[in-house]
Amino acid sequence: ILELQGRDLKAAQLAANTAIRLDSNDLYVLESFGDVFFVLNQTRKSRDSWTRCAELDEENVACRLKLAELYFAVRSYSEALERLNEVLLIEGRNPNALFLKGNVYKEMGDTANAATFIQAAIDANPEFYDAYEQLGVLYAAQGDSLAVVYYQKAIELQPNEPNIYYNLGVYHQAQEQWNRALEAYSSAVQVDPKHFNSHYNMGYIHVLLSVWNQGAVHFTDAINAKSDYYQAFYGRAYCFEMLGDVKRAKEDYERAVNMKVDYKPAREGLDRVERTMSVGQ
Repeated sequence: ILELQGRDLKAAQLAANTAIRLDSNDLYVLESFGDVFFVLNQTRKSRDSWTRCAELDEENVACRLKLAELYFAVRSYSEALERLNEVLLIEGRNPNALFLKGNVYKEMGDTANAATFIQAAIDANPEFYDAYEQLGVLYAAQGDSLAVVYYQKAIELQPNEPNIYYNLGVYHQAQEQWNRALEAYSSAVQVDPKHFNSHYNMGYIHVLLSVWNQGAVHFTDAINAKSDYYQAFYGRAYCFEMLGDVKRAKEDYERAVNMKVDYKPAREGLDRVERTMSVGQ
């Protein structure tokens, strides 16, 4: 329904209701009706419409796949798998169905099946960026170096996506491969200078390495990218404290506490520098 594309939801809803009254057995109308009401978060209407579509056409993949996505979104995993299996009986190498099936298993905690089906999605579509990213996430969670292989392939497919560099950096950081992590985070901020989490993690790594000046620089970059980033204010304050600049440390600890009053590390840091300043008076 064309109105949906322009996000004129009232017009889309009116058109959908009109179309379904005119022909409630038209497959395109049923699919589009479900699309409109899914966007409107009236998922029961979407479910009923797509179910009717699937019942009318035993070979209809689109409505079955949308039903699976709906069931996945509401965590009805057995229903999602049922619909995905129907799709795969029709199209055994449907990459979207294989990918979603892998994600269902991932949410169910079955990482072996998750990896199997997401890999099958890649086999069906070797340009499937999201599948490479998801396998990277799965293997990274297990500390498996295969994560790097999948992240690198995702980077080849979408070199201007900062989050994939960030995920690669997180993997290397977890393995205490500091230089590789910093390289990945640097790539993320080259693509997106406002990628505050990458700036923060570079600051954090420099704190671990006791390189306080450089840590303060990266935390400042994180703050410039996200002005209410209280953890970055805390990190910069800690760097200033280690550098002996207690005045600036106090200012940043206070900012962090003002942003999050129950942030214990910042309160403890503020207490430390205030004691230091009182001794020096």
